[in-house]
Amino acid sequence: MSIVEEDERLSLWETISSTAGKIRDTIIPDSVRYRVKNATKKIISYGGTGVQYAGKAAWVLSTAALVLVLPLAMEVDREQALVDMEQEAMRQQGGAPAGYGLPSMPGGSPLPGMPGMPAAM
Repeated sequence: MSIVEEDERLSLWETISSTAGKIRDTIIPDSVRYRVKNATKKIISYGGTGVQYAGKAAWVLSTAALVLVLPLAMEVDREQALVDMEQEAMRQQGGAPAGYGLPSMPGGSPLPGMPGMPAAM
């Protein structure tokens, strides 16, 4: 690009910007521009403050979830693994896991009078 073309572009830009400035001053009074400018600044300021508070709230909630919920989830998983191991051991021994089937007395004999069981004589 030559120096002449660059000067023409700059002068065109200066002409456009000065014309836009004159139109702006003519169409929109200073008082209105001042109020719009202040309102825009307030909105941007309040929006920034809102984003900061939202970020802090997200930090608190995510940290609380990690501190409180993660250990609970790990304990539930550990308990489930223990139950699964117990069930697998009972299956390997050929017996039903404790808590399944018919209720029984401490000696292992079924409770008398249970439905589906013959009555003791």
